[in-house]
Amino acid sequence: MTQPIDPFTQNLRLGRGVNIIGYDPIWKSRSEGRMQAKHFRLIREAGFNHARINLHPFRFLGSAPEYSIQPTWLETLDWAVAQCQENGLLAIL
Repeated sequence: MTQPIDPFTQNLRLGRGVNIIGYDPIWKSRSEGRMQAKHFRLIREAGFNHARINLHPFRFLGSAPEYSIQPTWLETLDWAVAQCQENGLLAIL
C-alpha cells in the first residue's frame, strides 16, 4: 500500500497553474473552440506546471430519464487531458 502524499509536498509538485476552457465554445463544438493544441505547449513554455480544466457538465446533460452527458463533451475532455499529458502538464479536473 502506498503512503498518502503530504499536502504541502503535493502542492509543491503542482506548481503554477492556469484555468482553461471553462466557457470556451469548444464544449459545444471543437471547430468553434478558441483553445487549440498549440496553447497547451505555450502554457508549458510560459512556466506553468498544471492546467485546471474547468468542467460544467450539467449544461450538457441529456433529458430524463437518462440524464447522460453528451459523448462529444466527454471526447473534448479526453482531448484536453491528452494535450496536458503530451505537453508535460498535470491535468486538474
